[in-house]
Amino acid sequence: MGEPRQRPPFPVEKGIHGQPTLINNVETWANIPIIMGFGAQEFAKVGTKESAGTKIFSLVGRIKNTGLVEVPMGISIEEIVNKIGGGPIHQT
Repeated sequence: MGEPRQRPPFPVEKGIHGQPTLINNVETWANIPIIMGFGAQEFAKVGTKESAGTKIFSLVGRIKNTGLVEVPMGISIEEIVNKIGGGPIHQT
């Protein structure tokens, strides 16, 4: 069974083949065209002062509206589940 390795060293210091390795996720890459096309100041208008931009969530389970949603950073889980997801489905 695979086990995560002890850190440090971190990938930026020693990763693939013992060389420094850059790791990004798809959400990071998805923000690049927006920042390049509209500028960092425009991007920073979405979200909060501390955390600019958006976050993608997958809404699944016993809620009324399921699917992928993109929301501004700083939104509460309660808002995501109840306002966007329509709230829990209650069994009767």
